[in-house]
Amino acid sequence: MNILLKKVKVVYPGHPLHQKQLDILIKDGIIEKIGKSVRSQNSDIIEENNLHLSMGWLDINTFNGEPGYEHRETFETLAESAHAGGYTAIGTAPNTFPVSDHKTAIHFQLKQSSYLGLNIYPLGAVTAGCKGSDLAELFDMHHAGAAAFTDGFKSIQNGGVMMRALQYVKAFNGLIMNHPYDYSLSEEGLIHEGSVSTSLGMKGIPTLTEALMLQRDLDLLQYTDSRLHVLNISSHNSVELLRKAKLKELKVSASVPVLNLIFTDEACSHFNYNFKVLPPLREEIDKKSLYEALKSGVIDGINSNHMPIDAEHKKLEFAHADFGAIGLETAFSLLNTYYPKDLDLWIDCLSIRNRKILDLNLPKLEVGAKADFTLFDPKMKWTIQETLIKSNASNTPFLNKELTGKVIGVINGAFCDFT
Repeated sequence: MNILLKKVKVVYPGHPLHQKQLDILIKDGIIEKIGKSVRSQNSDIIEENNLHLSMGWLDINTFNGEPGYEHRETFETLAESAHAGGYTAIGTAPNTFPVSDHKTAIHFQLKQSSYLGLNIYPLGAVTAGCKGSDLAELFDMHHAGAAAFTDGFKSIQNGGVMMRALQYVKAFNGLIMNHPYDYSLSEEGLIHEGSVSTSLGMKGIPTLTEALMLQRDLDLLQYTDSRLHVLNISSHNSVELLRKAKLKELKVSASVPVLNLIFTDEACSHFNYNFKVLPPLREEIDKKSLYEALKSGVIDGINSNHMPIDAEHKKLEFAHADFGAIGLETAFSLLNTYYPKDLDLWIDCLSIRNRKILDLNLPKLEVGAKADFTLFDPKMKWTIQETLIKSNASNTPFLNKELTGKVIGVINGAFCDFT
């Protein structure tokens, strides 16, 4: 299949073609020509007003329901949801049933890439069954193709286990990822501990829950001289700890969920269970600190924190609803709607910086390279409707909300999907 992209504005921060308007011809998934007024016979022409193009986007630690939780997400619905949100690649969390804690599970996930049009980077479990006790088969999973190791949406509570994991992966320069969350300090907590939780009479989740475990992990990182990625940073205190760690030149990176960059715990004041997420939405000072840290590079990337929940476990009273919201299909639009002047920053994070976290090669924009593109219109307005959602679940707080910035399609080699 041949595709000719006409008059696309290139958004490739740091690339010589950044901000230029060009034509790009793609033949059988390979970039054939780049230039002004490119012509081609027998090609499908894509030409729209205000069409932008960037490197295909990557999400980190994305929930994948297969096997075991297919009622929440399958590989097919995950791929459709990712494409609708502009992603051509994802790092899949190991929280399946059974858990992805052995090389066969890694092979199984990698095979899905061949027909989904989605580059899957499996994240192997750090501990067997994600139970936090015994190390999983890290070496075997590494050789099978695991991109990094994490217990995903479960935090590693035992410091000794965390230390041994960091030491073990040094042999092959592996990466440990952990979401700092001390369960013992947040038992039965529902939202951020602050004035909102007090006024609503809800048990809160203090920032100490995150900061204490983050400090532990950073101390262990310094001791082991290994590599660590911190998932789901949410508080000002954590930002300061990261800043100091980077000044010490520790091998640490971090990512922040989209919702925590945009909303505060005030969003929970009307008991909207779709804003009940982990990490919890915190206060204005935290939100501002996260944004500034992302701009300065203290925080390296952005993750959608995509967590599909079936209606049986989500459409309940706030106290009983499961934590989580879907995020793949709205991540870019939310960032672009609330911070419209930072388009280059969002594209840099979603495409380049997220890949650097996993130490992946960057797709190239040059003749002869495989096409790996996201096409979007940052000015297009659209309304999220339940019938348009590709995920198996619809637990989003943005139904019937108008956003600015729409994904037009993705091209990943010979695969393409246009809305």
